[in-house]
Amino acid sequence: NNRDVYLPKLEIKTLFVVSKDLKLGANAGTNIRLLNSTDDKTKVYKNQTEVSDFYKKYELHNLDISSFHSLKNPIIRGSFKRKINRHILFNPSLSFREKLKFNKFMKIELEKESKVSFSKYKKSMRTCIVTGILGASSYIAGSAVLYNNINALAEAGGLIVASVGLFTFSLIKLNSADKLLYTSFLSYLKEKNHNFIKYR
Repeated sequence: NNRDVYLPKLEIKTLFVVSKDLKLGANAGTNIRLLNSTDDKTKVYKNQTEVSDFYKKYELHNLDISSFHSLKNPIIRGSFKRKINRHILFNPSLSFREKLKFNKFMKIELEKESKVSFSKYKKSMRTCIVTGILGASSYIAGSAVLYNNINALAEAGGLIVASVGLFTFSLIKLNSADKLLYTSFLSYLKEKNHNFIKYR
């Protein structure tokens, strides 16, 4: 059979190691070495992370990430995001609804698997949103002051300049949050790929 079968390590309970030259006969059982999950060589599997439904549903083992090592550069990060999007969009096994919900499910998965990194992402996003709201409020207040009193240029100008500073800071935090999110996802993929066994 030439089909590919993918199994998480924790699902492997028993391994049979058979020599290629072995001719199986009536007493073949005596020539087969049985490795039980309690053997020393298989104990290492016990602490491996089980492959999640999210990982299997989106067939993330087929996503080639070998060329990505760091996502600090926004250009490389953009390339990584485009690669993910292509993998999801052109996957015929996924429904339209599943494709739309990928980002939502990815964040849920990272919150479970990468709690520390994801908490940093959420903190950056909260800061981004708060400063963005403050910037919008400052701009609206400055515009209102200027509209009601054309002579209040100094006060209105100060509020508008403050809004520009807040918007800039908000964009910086948004970039930081984006970097944290996709760096966490890259680490997640590397760990899961390492724990995924491929049999041919």
